[in-house]
Amino acid sequence: MRGAAAGAGATALSPATRQSRQGKALAELATTKHQQSRQGKALAELATTKHQQSRQGKALAELATTKHQQSRQGKALAELATTKHQQSRQGKALAELATTKHQQSRQGKALAELATTKHQQSRQGKALAELATTKHQQSRQGKALAELATTKHQQSRQGKALAELATTKYQQSRQGKTLAELATTKHQQSQQGKALAELATTKHQQSQQGKALAELAQAKRRTWHHLRLLEDEVHPPDSTALGVRATAHTNPL
Repeated sequence: MRGAAAGAGATALSPATRQSRQGKALAELATTKHQQSRQGKALAELATTKHQQSRQGKALAELATTKHQQSRQGKALAELATTKHQQSRQGKALAELATTKHQQSRQGKALAELATTKHQQSRQGKALAELATTKHQQSRQGKALAELATTKHQQSRQGKALAELATTKYQQSRQGKTLAELATTKHQQSQQGKALAELATTKHQQSQQGKALAELAQAKRRTWHHLRLLEDEVHPPDSTALGVRATAHTNPL
């Protein structure tokens, strides 16, 4: 009987005990709710931090991409400046070459004129020598005529001498005509030589100009192709424009 009473007493709790146990349970429940609330705030802050880190990572990746593009653009500008400098130096070299060719052409003309002058002086010297020889011969002929006039016997010889002299004069006249024709022919040949020399100089200048223009066109084509490659690297073309870009590369001018 006593054991049953004890068991019944243990099962039936007093109202105060129940309230105490319920208060403890509510306190524990409130503590759990507070901890869960703090954990939720911590998780929200962690999620916010993760989102910010993700955005920062994207921003850093975009910054790295921008830096890489700026570096490539800087390299392209440096190569373009180098190309411009080389073209400037090539232009100066072509100008100096043209100046040198012009000076050589003027020197060639001066040498040709000097040679012509020397040739004319040589011909004049020969003509003066021939004139002096003719004067000497005429002086000797005059002395012979004076000696022939001293005697009648020598008159016959003088007649023969006069006939021979007349023949000589006629021959000298014909020789003079031949020398005049020869001088005319030499002058024409000299004029033809000058014309041929000027023609050869003009042909040489045209050949040099053609070479210079060909080299300039080739340098422009290389520069254009290089700029196209740089532009493709900075702004890659889409797939629809590849055919048009390839056609433009094959015919830059």
